[in-house]
Amino acid sequence: MDIGIATGDTITTTSTAGNIPRLKDGYHPARSSMVRGPLPRRKGMRARLWCLGLLVAGVLGLIATAGAKPPPPSGTLSITTTSIAVGIGVNWGAGILTTHGQRYPFAVQGLEVGGVGVSKVQAVGQVYHLRKVVDFAGTYVAVGADAAVGGGAGIMTMRNQHGVVINLQSTQQGIKLTAGVEGISITWKGGRGGS
Repeated sequence: MDIGIATGDTITTTSTAGNIPRLKDGYHPARSSMVRGPLPRRKGMRARLWCLGLLVAGVLGLIATAGAKPPPPSGTLSITTTSIAVGIGVNWGAGILTTHGQRYPFAVQGLEVGGVGVSKVQAVGQVYHLRKVVDFAGTYVAVGADAAVGGGAGIMTMRNQHGVVINLQSTQQGIKLTAGVEGISITWKGGRGGS
């Protein structure tokens, strides 16, 4: 049973069950969340939601980028050096490009080798962005990490004037491959090479 008490302009009711006063407009002191009318508007709510949306989009972008795999290689190559200039470590050698089931012999010059007592170097690698076989020949220069394709530790990444990228790695332990000052020159042996 409720008992009404008049105090000035407000009528309160008291429940005999709980003896808690309650105002006529629905306000209950023990339950302050029961206020009628619109809730007060919080400043900056849109800005917070917008920032949260940007954060979520950024995280999803990072996840998509991290999960992206490098493109498949256009071909593979193997190189064997035939001579090393004593004291400066520059190599001349020969190699084989394998792409679309075909093998193309080439000559290489300007590959520098870091390692003591090395007389012969063997290296293997992957070729990327090779649209035409003839584009493989050219002068390659070392590139930064932003141009590397699926590289890793101990892999030298280089690119030529046609946009062909090579990841090259020595098959011998302790051998570090680098490009000479003028780059690495690759030419076709015997005038071959898809021309």
